[in-house]
Amino acid sequence: MMKYTLILVSAILFFSCNLQKKKEASQKKMEIKQEEITNDLIGKINRNDLEVLPYASWFTENYNNYNLDKQTIASFEEVLSDYEITIFMGTWCGDSKREVPIFYKILDQAGLDPQKTTLIAVSEFKDTPEGFEKGRNINYVPTFIFEKNGVEINRIVESPIETLELDIHSILTKKGYQHTYTAF
Repeated sequence: MMKYTLILVSAILFFSCNLQKKKEASQKKMEIKQEEITNDLIGKINRNDLEVLPYASWFTENYNNYNLDKQTIASFEEVLSDYEITIFMGTWCGDSKREVPIFYKILDQAGLDPQKTTLIAVSEFKDTPEGFEKGRNINYVPTFIFEKNGVEINRIVESPIETLELDIHSILTKKGYQHTYTAF
C-alpha cells in the first residue's frame, strides 16, 4: 500500500510540474506576442519611423534591393507633383513591408516633395485610435491613395497589377486603372 501511495504522489507531483511548465511556456508565448503587438506602429507616422530598427531591417533591404523602371518614372514625374498621396500600411503586414519601401524609392526618384505624402500605420483591424481610416474604405494594406485638390483620383490596393511604376503611370495618365479589388 505504501508503494502505491508513493507512486501516486510521485505521479501527481510529476504531472503538476509539467502543467506548471506548460502554463509558464504559454504565458511566455503570450508575453512575446504582446511585445510584438506593442512594437507595431499605429497612427500617423513618417518615413523616418521606418528607417530605424526594428523596421529598418525590412525597409532598408527592400528599398535598396529594388531596381527602378526609371523610364516609366520619368514619364510621370512632372504630373506627380500635382497629387497628394496617403499611404495606409501595417508594420505587421508582409505586403506593406514589401511595397512601401519600393513606393518611397519611386517617389524619391520622381523627386516628389515629402510634404505631399501622408503615412498612416493601422492595426491588424485596419484602424487607428484617431480614426484616420474612417470613410476611406481601407480593407487591405498597403493602400496608396492618389488625391488631387482633395479629391481621390484612384488607389493602388495591396499590390500592383503590373508594377508600382506602371500602375502609378496608369493612374496619373488616367488610363482607366483598376486596382486588384475594384470588382469587389
